[in-house]
Amino acid sequence: MFTHLRRGRGYSFETRVVAELNSHEWRARRLGGSSMGLPDVVAVSTYNDTLYSIECKSTKSTAAYVPQDQLLRCKEITQMFDKYTNRYVVLGFKFAANKAEIRNKRKIKKRKLKYFFFIISDTRYFDEIEWFKCDDTGRISFKSKTMPNEILQKYQLFDRVCLDIPLLRTRMNQRTLV
Repeated sequence: MFTHLRRGRGYSFETRVVAELNSHEWRARRLGGSSMGLPDVVAVSTYNDTLYSIECKSTKSTAAYVPQDQLLRCKEITQMFDKYTNRYVVLGFKFAANKAEIRNKRKIKKRKLKYFFFIISDTRYFDEIEWFKCDDTGRISFKSKTMPNEILQKYQLFDRVCLDIPLLRTRMNQRTLV
């Protein structure tokens, strides 16, 4: 039963992302995600010669993870379609709103619905990364056994936003990993 709820939440988020992209100068489709061995969503824009390979995560928890196999699937799609000059892996996170409550004698703060999108242009280290993690404040981190800390710190820089869809830009936070 819980798996069905999680899947439904993820499906709903993916469908919303596709609808937002399609309402502008994009063509986007859900691909079936992990059950098909593909990213959740692929979007293209011939207007700005761009392809997004998107992995969506939706949770009620305080953190969401994207495992390496899903990162590599997204990377593979960007490599397949070299017709597009601009090719990015996008990690989208949705953190559902919750009510204030008490768990284990600790008060849990009420949280509003939040969205975060991270656009990654440099995927060369994906083979080294075990997972990406985003928390409900939008802070992203990742785990690697082989990459030195200096490379990890460099790789975590956010310096520009690429999503140019007005509704996503105004309602959802976006950051770019370059």
